[in-house]
Amino acid sequence: MDDEVNFLLYKVEQQKRKLQEIEWMEREQRREKEKYYMKLYHSQDTKAKDQAKNYFIQQHTNYVKKHIKDWNKYARDDYYDLYNSAIVGILEALKKFDPEKSLFITWSNRYIHHQLYNYMCEMKFQCSEHYARLQHTVKKAIQFLKEKGIECTVYNICKYTGLSSKIVKRELRIMELKIVSLEELEEYI
Repeated sequence: MDDEVNFLLYKVEQQKRKLQEIEWMEREQRREKEKYYMKLYHSQDTKAKDQAKNYFIQQHTNYVKKHIKDWNKYARDDYYDLYNSAIVGILEALKKFDPEKSLFITWSNRYIHHQLYNYMCEMKFQCSEHYARLQHTVKKAIQFLKEKGIECTVYNICKYTGLSSKIVKRELRIMELKIVSLEELEEYI
């Protein structure tokens, strides 16, 4: 009985190694393709450069669509704008990508996220990335304090976030305002 189990474990290990070898070979093939297309991208020939751009866009379309789904809950009607923002992220990543250091999908991830985040901040939340991050930080602090049963005071939020009381008070005021029309805005001025 033990011999059978050991034999099965040995076979499973062999299969794992084979899969790892296949994955490694696929990764190396992808790396070689990326090196080739990066040479095209850096060439003086505009057609070759366009061909390289199209390659990277097409190769990462599914990856982009997956990330758009994460953002789509906030912007249902903005699928194509989000898609275009992610494509801008890919194009920005191409400018500084070095295929000797990593795969493009790893390198481009932060560029894609940055462009999607910028779009959401500017077009949906109508504020800069900086202020959106501050509001997010304050909201997370409030959520944390409520979960722990701690009173949500300006002092406690400051203590948790490390933000000054001036910034926390401003962000709380902004979060309270739910202005729908210009008439309502005039009431606050």
